[in-house]
Amino acid sequence: MNPSLWRSFALMALLTLGCEPATDSGDAAAPECTAHAQCADPDKPFCDPDEQACAERPAAYQLGWDDGDPASVDFELVYDAPGRRVVRGFDFRPNSDQLWLTEGQAIRGARPCNKATASAETCEPKGADFVVVYRATTTYDRSERIRDGNAVHFARNPSSLVFSENDFFGTCPETRTANFDDEVEDFAGPTLWTADRSILGIDIGKNGTHMDMLHFTPFCMGMEHDRENIYWTFNGQKGAIDRYDFKEDHGPGEEDHSDGEVLRYIEGVLKREEEVSSGLALDRENDYLYIADTGNERVLRLDVRSGQRGSLLLPNFDFVQVHHQMNEAEYEEVELGGEPIGKPSGLLLHDGLIYLIDYSYSEFRVFTVDGDPVRTLYTDFPPETLGTLVMGPDDRIYFNVPARGEIYRINHDPRQWQ
Repeated sequence: MNPSLWRSFALMALLTLGCEPATDSGDAAAPECTAHAQCADPDKPFCDPDEQACAERPAAYQLGWDDGDPASVDFELVYDAPGRRVVRGFDFRPNSDQLWLTEGQAIRGARPCNKATASAETCEPKGADFVVVYRATTTYDRSERIRDGNAVHFARNPSSLVFSENDFFGTCPETRTANFDDEVEDFAGPTLWTADRSILGIDIGKNGTHMDMLHFTPFCMGMEHDRENIYWTFNGQKGAIDRYDFKEDHGPGEEDHSDGEVLRYIEGVLKREEEVSSGLALDRENDYLYIADTGNERVLRLDVRSGQRGSLLLPNFDFVQVHHQMNEAEYEEVELGGEPIGKPSGLLLHDGLIYLIDYSYSEFRVFTVDGDPVRTLYTDFPPETLGTLVMGPDDRIYFNVPARGEIYRINHDPRQWQ
């Protein structure tokens, strides 16, 4: 049949059936969206630029929905310490919008608190204050300062603050000794506190209001809560991970630490970076502790089920019965893909992803637990200024600029601030 005649018959058949013939005009369905603001469905607020359709938010959206440019998010200042005091440890009190932080002096350049020349002027600044920022997820319009009666010892130069689920929290000091600086003994380690405001910082006529303390971790660089009164710490002096179980606290201001336990893992493996906190994050489902090994520019994963008790840790200032080296503990480096990282400082686990702060470049990086790159957020902060980070109860990341005494949050939803 003649091709022209065949096309005529086909066209007549389409019209008879009520169909319009296809054309070559290039017309296509209009895009569902070209901007996030056009996506009203709360389950699909993200306008996928490739599909031009509304979709679920991308992986690691807490660091922005777009290309990682600093302008793709809003860095909102939540706390600014007076006098540029140093803010290093911070965490949210569970089931609240209260942001608790430590505020103290810088370590470099600080005057020594020596026994023969000790004075309030040289010694008191070494003890940090606690500051509570109320309504931190919204207006952050009120804060309260709390000082322990013996902050010089129990809150000495803290690198970390981390809450437990029982309304207790731990701090850990970056110092060789929590006593006079010229004392011979290395006498420092984590402190256990209660957030109960009828106790914390109140003058009860005792040795401050700490609830417990153990002294096996000089130059502590990071801390993570496990369960009950169990905490993991980064021992900067020994290049190790120390696991503490305070057991029953001894009550406010008391001194009997003897029921505690401490176990030391992978001694000599880690490396401290002075005045840079090293984040720890516990994967409770798989029993791994992720470690920002800052000085060695890597991330490690420790199997917390591994290891066997070996020799005793000495000296035993606290008269505890369990104070052992853990031999043959298993760990590995997480091989991170993409652009090489510098010195990791902040580290957290969220939704099966590793969130890092790269201290060297003041960048945020996200990886899968296998090390595959997921997202990078660049910033305009100067290199070597960012510290650590936490995930807030409002699904936003909070981070600090320690030397400037600042805490920021990352507003990631452009519909709310653009």
